Amino acid sequence: MLNRRKFLGIAAGASAAVALTPRLLRALQPGATLIQRAIPSSGETVPVIGLSFSNHAGCADPAALKEVLRTFADNGARVYDAQHGNAAAEQFHAAAANELGIQNQLFWSTRGTPPGPAQLGPGAVKAHVDTLLARLRVARLDLVMLPPQGDPMHLAALKEEKAAGASGTSACR
Repeated sequence: MLNRRKFLGIAAGASAAVALTPRLLRALQPGATLIQRAIPSSGETVPVIGLSFSNHAGCADPAALKEVLRTFADNGARVYDAQHGNAAAEQFHAAAANELGIQNQLFWSTRGTPPGPAQLGPGAVKAHVDTLLARLRVARLDLVMLPPQGDPMHLAALKEEKAAGASGTSACR
């Protein structure tokens, strides 16, 4: 007789078998390449997995987080989301990548304005981007995000930075 426990076990096993497609199973094997997806506007491919330390401020062991970042990069992952937290969090993201020497291997995703209340003009957005570039020790940022309720002037300032990229001098892709 089929009881509830046995039925749930069979259902869970069947669900796992359906969810673990052959492609996903290959990606979970040691030495396997990560699943990649193309960015529609550029065609550049990036792994579908990313990393962000949104709760690192309470972590008693920053070295452990750096080891996570090292393992992340060593296994082919690149998308590093540095937008969470405050200015100290941004500093940690930059310092960890710089200390590991992997800052140029990463696909940097970050905020377009400094953390905190955004009462800034377009000049402050550019200054923030320039500060990030110096802190991260990279030539350009890959993804710069603004909150949906943000000031339209901030988006215009970032679009100007991106447009300047046609001459190769832009800090934003």
